[in-house]
Amino acid sequence: MKKRLFPMLLALLMLLALAGCATATSEGGGDPIATEAAIVALDIAATAATALIGVVGAWALAKIGQNKSLSNLQAAIKQVIDAAQLTVGELQQTVVVGLKEAAPDGKLTPAQIEDLKRKLLQKTSEKLTAPAVQLLEAAKLDVNALIQGAAEDMINNMHTAATLLAEDVIIE
Repeated sequence: MKKRLFPMLLALLMLLALAGCATATSEGGGDPIATEAAIVALDIAATAATALIGVVGAWALAKIGQNKSLSNLQAAIKQVIDAAQLTVGELQQTVVVGLKEAAPDGKLTPAQIEDLKRKLLQKTSEKLTAPAVQLLEAAKLDVNALIQGAAEDMINNMHTAATLLAEDVIIE
């Protein structure tokens, strides 16, 4: 767009200069055909300038709208991540601790893990706003995959922190 803008502006300036010459010629009693051609050229230049301003304005608005759309999408993704992390913490406190304490080996069974995933999706989806979900779906993003990815990252961070804490206790 920028590469084409300079030649268009240069051509517009040349046409305006020609129009200025035509105006000077018409006042001095020059050739009537040249005067009429200059007036037509001035009309064309004015129309081209108006069209150019419209094109540049539309281009600028499209760029601004694109940036706004991306920021809205980023905000919707952040809402999903925050809701998923909050839900992981809630499930950890209310369900996971009790299940692990009740298990003889202190680990969750595959059926319990699947049940927790289902609860995670349900509870996180309840926390999301409808416009955020609609925006993500319009962008062809899988909301459930975002929830699961954010939750797995949160769980991994929790395990890493617990491992580091355990190593610190052992070292001391």
